[in-house]
Amino acid sequence: MRDATDIIKQFFDREIIAEGEEWIGFISSWEKMVGTDLAAHLTVKDIKNGVLLLNCDHPGWAQIFYIKKTALLRKIKKQFPRMDIRSFRVFCGKENINRELLKNARLIEEYREESDREDLPAQDEEFSSLLQNLRNLGD
Repeated sequence: MRDATDIIKQFFDREIIAEGEEWIGFISSWEKMVGTDLAAHLTVKDIKNGVLLLNCDHPGWAQIFYIKKTALLRKIKKQFPRMDIRSFRVFCGKENINRELLKNARLIEEYREESDREDLPAQDEEFSSLLQNLRNLGD
């Protein structure tokens, strides 16, 4: 007769092996799913609580990835339903790119607001006048 610990160990070993095989299949399919260009710049790091964690070597590639994320999520759910991936988080180096993109958007918005409020300095007025003269010559 077998010991209960042996039976439990055997059960969990099968489960771990199945999860490992699925993970290997996922990693092996990454380039095919995202494309060669993105795969060269975006690598799979881990999955935590349904969030696929990715490393990226440049924020520009992260933005390209985010454009394609909805289609990719559908592909992953269809091909690897047991992995239960519901969203993504991209890191560039140690920075979370999601936070960085939001920060950049805020900076751009602040710049726009600031430039809308400011009166044009004399130098900008001269430039605007010169630009208007050039436009008038074109007419």
